[in-house]
Amino acid sequence: MEEREHDRRSRSTQRYVALFKARNKRISILAIGACALLLVVALVIVGFSFLSKASEDDGLILDNVYIAGINLGGMNRNEAESALRLTIGDSLSTQNMVVTLPDDTLVLTPVDSQAFVDIADLVDAAYNYGRSGTKLENEITRLRSKERKHFIALLDYMYLDLEGIRRVVNDFCENYSSVLVQTSVSLNGNRPNYRDVIADGIPITSVRHQTLVINMGTPQFYLDADVLYKEILDAYSMFRLEFSYDAPISQVPDTPDAQTLFDTYCTLPEDAVMDGSTFLVTQEVYGYGFDVAEVARLIHRAEYGETITVSLGFLYPEITEEDLNVNFFQDVLATYISSGNSGNAARNTNLRLACEAINGTILKSGESFDFNRILGPRTTDAGYKSAPTYTGSSTNTVGGGISQVSSALRYCAIIAGLQVNEYHLHTYAVPYTTYGTDAAIIYGSENFVFTNNTADPIQIFTSFIDGNVFVSITGTEERDHTVGIEYEIVEVLEPETTYQYMTEDNVYGYKDGHQLQSGITGYVVDVYICRYDAATGELLSRQLLERCTYNRRDQILVKLVQDDDSMDPSQYG
Repeated sequence: MEEREHDRRSRSTQRYVALFKARNKRISILAIGACALLLVVALVIVGFSFLSKASEDDGLILDNVYIAGINLGGMNRNEAESALRLTIGDSLSTQNMVVTLPDDTLVLTPVDSQAFVDIADLVDAAYNYGRSGTKLENEITRLRSKERKHFIALLDYMYLDLEGIRRVVNDFCENYSSVLVQTSVSLNGNRPNYRDVIADGIPITSVRHQTLVINMGTPQFYLDADVLYKEILDAYSMFRLEFSYDAPISQVPDTPDAQTLFDTYCTLPEDAVMDGSTFLVTQEVYGYGFDVAEVARLIHRAEYGETITVSLGFLYPEITEEDLNVNFFQDVLATYISSGNSGNAARNTNLRLACEAINGTILKSGESFDFNRILGPRTTDAGYKSAPTYTGSSTNTVGGGISQVSSALRYCAIIAGLQVNEYHLHTYAVPYTTYGTDAAIIYGSENFVFTNNTADPIQIFTSFIDGNVFVSITGTEERDHTVGIEYEIVEVLEPETTYQYMTEDNVYGYKDGHQLQSGITGYVVDVYICRYDAATGELLSRQLLERCTYNRRDQILVKLVQDDDSMDPSQYG
């Protein structure tokens, strides 16, 4: 019972829903139809309102109406006719149509064209623009004419003998020929002899140079009679009785290449070059020719058949020998003369050989000078002699004495502001250089090394003359100050006297008081670097370089005694 009641209610509900949806659908369709009707009514009202407000016809041609290049806008019929007659007049019946083509000209006479235009018809066409449609169309055209130009072609109102024009065009195209002419290049005049026109490495600019002549070629064209015929009709339509027509090109002449011409007829300049190892300069060589970029520009801009004339001349190198020599080795950074004992011939030989090995050495920026590497082992085969040296005791060694050269070099390195990497002071103070600037040399153990820490190369000059060692360093002076060396003796280490006892019958035959070893005074020395203003000489700074100690050496004398028992063993040398 309850289930049947439930089913009945469910079916009733479904019918109600269906009826409700159908009713709403009818309402929606009616609503859409009503909206469409309202839109149509609105458009009709707007159109009626627009037409009711349309401008009244003032009898004038609309704005921006053009015929034969004349703006007839705002004119009445009579004014427009006068303007057209003034411009066109009897031109078509008295003037030729002239078409300029490459290498030729096409002329259409009034007899050929029989051209005639009815001015009255043109005026009618201009006046009727914006008046020949419906009222709405005319009003829209009138509004548009204020912003847009309207061109009326003459051709539509012109009489032309089309067959006659076509015949003339066909005949012209059949007989038209444009022969390909290739570009030609010639060089006029004689090339100057370098030996006759170069003085001290500089060219004489007044000399007569050669001339390069480039005759640009002309292309081969072809004509299409149909295309040319159409171009002529378009010109009549726009009242253009003269125009140029670029015929299509079938073959073009070769275009010369400026770089190839230069390579054929010219010579490049050569810059002066400095050898990276020796820094010797090879002199510059002047070239002969033209500016490649400029000639390339002339060729690019040249017309077919044009002649280009180019004058050749000397081409200047960018870097000359003078430029390189000015940049390097022009300033003396340091110089020193070391005076020594010239009485020992063997020692003098060693000094001369050492100076010859070093002289002319060039150091690039950042490169180091190694004394032992440059000189190599000092051997008799290399020519070195046995001579006195200071190595803790005065003894003879092969190559003895060359520390005078290394010491002079160290002095100059300090003055030049170079970076000293390795040096060794002598055991005893030496007489041929300032305290604190010496450099002892022993092959395999003691060396002198410094580095060129300047931006440019430096060159070292060394020579030995009359017992004196001459050293100088040249380069590029970039400092605004000069350098000097000063020293202060902090302590003097006086030598003492000791004795070596011997009997009167000693095998050496020494007498009492015989000097077996001379005494050498020792020193403790403070060495200073002083910097002075290069312009005024004013002292800018005084800085301690180092404290140096040179040993003393005691004097040893012979003391004769009666017998061996009376000797003091502590005095044995």
